[in-house]
Amino acid sequence: MRNKIVEKAALQLNLPYQTVWEVYSSYWKFVRQHLMSLPLKEDITEEEFNKLSTSVNVPSLGKIYTDWEFIKAKKKRENERHKNK
Repeated sequence: MRNKIVEKAALQLNLPYQTVWEVYSSYWKFVRQHLMSLPLKEDITEEEFNKLSTSVNVPSLGKIYTDWEFIKAKKKRENERHKNK
């Protein structure tokens, strides 16, 4: 299945579809890898969290990020779920 965004970019840039697809895929793999590498499953303090780079700016889309309040609430829900088992 061909991605329409990649196909359009390939035509506009006069590049092979496969080349554009590899660049596009590589970009999103980097974003995912960066976010997945954050030590958020560990017990970290707010101070430690604030030292992390917890956002990625995606041009024309915006910033993908997480904040301490979200992480704290998520950990609380997980702890409650484990206690109820």
